Amino acid sequence: MIYEDFMNYGEGVYHQTSREDEKIGGHAMKMIGWGTDPVEGLYWVLQNQWSEEWGEKGFVKVKAGEIGIDSIALGCQPEI
Repeated sequence: MIYEDFMNYGEGVYHQTSREDEKIGGHAMKMIGWGTDPVEGLYWVLQNQWSEEWGEKGFVKVKAGEIGIDSIALGCQPEI
């Protein structure tokens, strides 16, 4: 789920600061990795399709457990 504060993400590890009633809706992004931050802990690295002008050149680090990021993921094994 995306909240109003997500639209203004610029850098660092994102965690929701908007109220529940400031929910904008669902949004899909490509998860490409993970990392750890000494303050925020585990985070996921995602690629957004909103252009390189948004976030960290089109990428965002989302704190694990935030905005439903851990609730669903889809993947596939390509036939080569």
